[in-house]
Amino acid sequence: MEALSPAAAQLPMEGEGRLRFWNDSTAAIFLLAILCEALMEAGVYCISTFTSPWKAHVIMGPLVACFGTLLGSSILTSQRAFRKKLEIEIAAKGEAQQRQAEVTRQLTQALGQLEFHNSRLLSFSEFTHGLLSCISEPDIYECTARFGALLFPASIGALYRPDANGFWRAATSWPNANNGLITRVRLVPNQQPPNAAAKDLISALRQGIGNRSCLGLPLISGNDLIGVLYIETQSENGCDEHAAALSSRTAHMAKAFCEEITLAFASLRLRTELSQQAIRDPLTGLYNRRYLEEALARELKRASRQGSAVSVLMVDLDHFKLLNDQFGHGCGDEVLKGLGNTILSHCRGEDVACRYGGEEFLLVLPNTDTEGAVAKAQHLRSHIKKLSALTKYRCQITASVGVATYPHDGMSMATVVKSADAAMYAAKRLGRDRVCRSSELALVNT
Repeated sequence: MEALSPAAAQLPMEGEGRLRFWNDSTAAIFLLAILCEALMEAGVYCISTFTSPWKAHVIMGPLVACFGTLLGSSILTSQRAFRKKLEIEIAAKGEAQQRQAEVTRQLTQALGQLEFHNSRLLSFSEFTHGLLSCISEPDIYECTARFGALLFPASIGALYRPDANGFWRAATSWPNANNGLITRVRLVPNQQPPNAAAKDLISALRQGIGNRSCLGLPLISGNDLIGVLYIETQSENGCDEHAAALSSRTAHMAKAFCEEITLAFASLRLRTELSQQAIRDPLTGLYNRRYLEEALARELKRASRQGSAVSVLMVDLDHFKLLNDQFGHGCGDEVLKGLGNTILSHCRGEDVACRYGGEEFLLVLPNTDTEGAVAKAQHLRSHIKKLSALTKYRCQITASVGVATYPHDGMSMATVVKSADAAMYAAKRLGRDRVCRSSELALVNT
């Protein structure tokens, strides 16, 4: 037996390292509790006998739970049992710490996913607001690429749009222009539904690509396929056009992303149509009088700065009222449409042609002097006479044209237009089907 500690050596000992308490008072409990550690360090078996097992259970129960085992009316505590119990408690504590660490890891992972999802929602909100400010297709392409890289960070993607030659081209892509996707692909024109056409396009894009998950979504406006959104991610699951290999949250985000782009194109087209309706004549397709006033004022200011000339042609159909009365307004509308097409086909890119009112049309010719304007008017007048073939009655169609030039025939928009209109009426007085310049008005009036 090992030597007792100084505290244990002061106790009344019985043979073989046994310690007896003289009574079963609670004082013995406290004494044993204080000296228990010293006794166990010395390897002493501490036995206390009580007058009844019940008292031993009630009084010594708390101490037994910590240091030993109840044997009838005795307490047996050993250093070995204590160490074993301590090892068990340490092992249990280690397992609890591992479980706590796993729970902490799972909570951290869930929190990270939640923060990422919230970040994507904020980016998506910014994306929708960004599309509202887009006023052209290039603006939509730039916004799509910028937010596509934010909303789908571990992917490459592109927005494909059709061109006039039957090719589908990557109008924009992310994370950069050289991301490995096919820049253009050609589809055989057919009458299949938009979803089927989009599926064929995705199949064509997937040729030669290995294990990557992909998602292709059509942009459908009305009954027309106007584009395809294509997204790829690295995966071991191969290609799945229905996004089974992609997370459901990413798939839902991609669908919402595609819908917002579709709405942006539809809104842009609607705004363009409304804008065109506001500045163009619905029958002839030429600009209306409201747009003419803005365009002519702008060209006169430019001519004033540059010291150049601007000519104006006032074109009026001869005997148009008789044409309507004899053949009906349907025939008159066909003639007006034909005249509009004729004027457009003979205009330069910088020229402005509009329907001034009724059967009167006005052309603005920037950087054109009087001689050049007269030559243009004669050429146009000769082609107007060919419109007779548009009517089933083969009625004769002619026009009178007046020419005025800034700054010689007026220094303001109103005076230039008035001079051209006066020259046009002079041409009618001279017999119609002719061109008259404003500088000839003095001779005509005499």
